Amino acid sequence: MVDGDEMSPRTRPDPTLCYLCGEPIGRVTASMDHVPPARFFPTALRPTLRRPLLTLRTHPACHSGWDREEEYFYNGLLPSVLDAPLGPSLAADFRASQRHPENRRLAETVRRQFERNPGGLHLPPGLLVQRFDGARLTAVAWKIVRGLFFEDNGRAGILPDATPRLVEFYGPHDQTAPAPVLAVMGEPSRGRFPQVLDYKVFTMDEPPTQAWDLLLWDRFVVFVLFHWPGRCRCADCAPRGRVG
Repeated sequence: MVDGDEMSPRTRPDPTLCYLCGEPIGRVTASMDHVPPARFFPTALRPTLRRPLLTLRTHPACHSGWDREEEYFYNGLLPSVLDAPLGPSLAADFRASQRHPENRRLAETVRRQFERNPGGLHLPPGLLVQRFDGARLTAVAWKIVRGLFFEDNGRAGILPDATPRLVEFYGPHDQTAPAPVLAVMGEPSRGRFPQVLDYKVFTMDEPPTQAWDLLLWDRFVVFVLFHWPGRCRCADCAPRGRVG
């Protein structure tokens, strides 16, 4: 990603727009949203960062309710990243968060996702199966992409929530990833803080499509594929009556 003072006026994000709905913020008091969420950055890491976290403005109504979803995302993936370079710091933050009852309830929700004998199967000693709420994970991943896309493309960077997309997760226990995921890996890094979240983008011209790899804590890859709104004129993207 390019430093803010190096971005051209054409691509600079428009601070008057809500990146989630694309509408002007107007005179309402805006919510300030970190992309990715500040929760993803261990407390011990933050004083060492030389750049500010990316912060985007949203309508309070658009931002409402996301804190709990982002906390679920964080808690759900945390068990699989404890051996990452930032794992010990992430674990320390998790333990500190358990002082609050609402966080303990969410942690218990995540704990119940682990099964020792899924479907009656007997797993080898020490192995468990975790069953995620995929809709909640993909919603947060898509929100992160929408924020980064807006940061990279300015006023032309609004990704409506209803944009057709494919979102797939690949974790440390997956032996390999499909060829498209690996192909995007060859693109330049764009993340401000790659130790927390790096991302890489491959753009295709016909139809106008972008493929993204989000790299989380050096352990998870989230592959996101979508047609570029406003540029693509396929049957799924074009306004009715304007296909072709």
